[in-house]
Amino acid sequence: MKTDSATARAAAIDAPPNFKGLKLDRIAKLLKWRNRFRREEALYNCLTKELAELAGVEDTENVSRNSYDPSFEKIILQNPSKVILDVGAGYRPIDYQNVVNLEIVRYPTTDVLGVAEALPFKSGVFDYVHSNAVLEHVRNPFRCAEEIVRVLKPGGVFWIAVPFLQPYHGYPHHYYNMTHSGIKNLFAGKCEIVEQSVPTYYHPIHALEWFTRQYTWRLSEEDKEAFLNMKISDIGQAAMNPDGHGFVRNLPEESQFELCSGSLCVGRKI
Repeated sequence: MKTDSATARAAAIDAPPNFKGLKLDRIAKLLKWRNRFRREEALYNCLTKELAELAGVEDTENVSRNSYDPSFEKIILQNPSKVILDVGAGYRPIDYQNVVNLEIVRYPTTDVLGVAEALPFKSGVFDYVHSNAVLEHVRNPFRCAEEIVRVLKPGGVFWIAVPFLQPYHGYPHHYYNMTHSGIKNLFAGKCEIVEQSVPTYYHPIHALEWFTRQYTWRLSEEDKEAFLNMKISDIGQAAMNPDGHGFVRNLPEESQFELCSGSLCVGRKI
């Protein structure tokens, strides 16, 4: 006998031909100002020119394709009757009937085109809101947090993960990495924080691997070899004497901005 979660997964994989149409019919009841948005063949287009400018949306050929965190996919599978919003969903390998995929890009699994700073949904309609590796890319994460709380039902749960130590990356822009205290501060006074943890894919070893891998991208072969042959214990010496190491001295400015521990900005009031 199939469990509820197994049934939900099977239903998602073996979706009927009219799966998308039925899903969009259900989503229509969640949208605010339905008459202002265009229902197209496979999605609702709620991305107006004004909202695109607000969020800095740009055309891209990049594809963001990731599976769900196992702990959240378990929530999806065990709650087929719940309504779940995935903010910045990307291209999902499985399109679940109980998940509304919000994106700024037209992926095959996108249900609604829109921006996180102005979610096109009624207040208090979602049981869960999910967002992973998205809020570092938005111009106003505090506004996004307000919108996430607004569309949650009373007692609803948000599941938000944001990178902390990661190099500059991603489409269309990369604005804010966050500490665990920073994520908590986004929702201060708005929600009860139930849990904070470090998922395995955000373990510090992944930060070290990503930084060391990306550090070598624009180095000469000579500097790259010297960097890769360096012992971990040599890093302190290289930091204290940067001019004495080509892989420090010759690191291009673009790489420095992507990997720096901090950057300076000087401005003049107009």
